[in-house]
Amino acid sequence: MGETLEEAARREFKEETGLDVRIEGVCFVYLSYQIPDRPVLGVWHCGIREGGELAAADDAAEARFFPLGTPPSNLAFDGDKLLIEKLRIQHEGEL
Repeated sequence: MGETLEEAARREFKEETGLDVRIEGVCFVYLSYQIPDRPVLGVWHCGIREGGELAAADDAAEARFFPLGTPPSNLAFDGDKLLIEKLRIQHEGEL
């Protein structure tokens, strides 16, 4: 409450990764049913790193960068896997 979607995205980037980012917009939206009677709408934002140090938050074992073509095999959420695949296809010629 009391913050815009962009402000919330910047805050979440900082809280979850330690990075300060400039939000470039929404890059993915996904409706998940991991708990059948509790759907969750995820909204992923693309951001440009402007500072900070990459670090895992207290709810994650690690935080690291990885090539889009070789994501970690132990990603927790289907939406994350789908987003990475979408980004890999979009940036295929650049990889």
